[in-house]
Amino acid sequence: MYELSNEDFKVNYMPDTIIEEILQNGRTILGTFSGTVPLMREFAQDFSLIDQNSIAVSNILLSRLIPLFKKYEPRIRLKSLDIDMNRKTGITGTFYIKCYVEVIA
Repeated sequence: MYELSNEDFKVNYMPDTIIEEILQNGRTILGTFSGTVPLMREFAQDFSLIDQNSIAVSNILLSRLIPLFKKYEPRIRLKSLDIDMNRKTGITGTFYIKCYVEVIA
């Protein structure tokens, strides 16, 4: 199992392994908000999640991430999901996603 997070994500344009590439694709899905990708408005997370409580965000994200991974990175299987609201920065309206995934390469 591997851990994915939307925190401190840096793009590696030359990943060393296929696993690294797959995980990077998964982090891109976690760290991208819908409407920011031209011609793919449905891609990634919804801005409206920012204003909801952590239980609602967890449930909504879980129901959205499974089809997103299935469509955009089908080699990832979501196993568990944790949401941390307002961590580190203490700024209202931020949340960090941490999920554990299985990679099928």
